[in-house]
Amino acid sequence: MTDDQLGKFQDFRGYLFGMTSNNSSVAEPSDAQIPTCSVPKGKTAEVKSSVYWTPKTYAHIVQGEIRDYWLKLGGPKSKLGYLTSDETSTPDRKGRMSQFEHGEIWWYRGKGAYEAASKKATPVRR
Repeated sequence: MTDDQLGKFQDFRGYLFGMTSNNSSVAEPSDAQIPTCSVPKGKTAEVKSSVYWTPKTYAHIVQGEIRDYWLKLGGPKSKLGYLTSDETSTPDRKGRMSQFEHGEIWWYRGKGAYEAASKKATPVRR
């Protein structure tokens, strides 16, 4: 666990098998076969993730291309601040998103990660 200005974080690296974009902001290889129980063949995709924790925001995971985009912005020192949720599906269930103290990052396969217009403009239904 590493300390930063306000909290702590830990980086991880792992691999997902199969339909990765359903579980993370990482697109599966275009030639990846969709695995089934009877034919469990396919390719794995590397997923880098981090867990960030502060007393105010608690612990949340950021991963894949959303993580990469956020870190390029400056991570917790960026204008978005710390994570306030784990990565989840977008409301239309076609992409992935992470919420931060001051905004959101959304990801769609083929479009990549980008800052969403406003947290208030797109409520998250749970």
